[in-house]
Amino acid sequence: MVDKNDDLAKLSLLTEDILLEHLKERYERDLIYTYLGDILVAVNPFNETSLYTSQIRDFYRYSTDIHKPPHVYALVDLVYRNVCHGIYERQCCVISGESGSG
Repeated sequence: MVDKNDDLAKLSLLTEDILLEHLKERYERDLIYTYLGDILVAVNPFNETSLYTSQIRDFYRYSTDIHKPPHVYALVDLVYRNVCHGIYERQCCVISGESGSG
């Protein structure tokens, strides 16, 4: 299920306050991944999460739906498909942040 606020680039007005409010609202619903256009924003949940089970992985791997909810698996799948189909020959994924990045 795609959440109506899963891509903040689609908002008609995007300020720092609006961005933070949407991220906070999603975080409170355990939705730690959010798109900002073609950027995947991840908020550290600071606890164990069930977002990386084999069932979740397989959903992103085998689903033909192009509008998958934001997740690191969706981003990896998109990059992989684009490389395999020659859509983009060069891909770059930047992982930045404080904890767990790099």
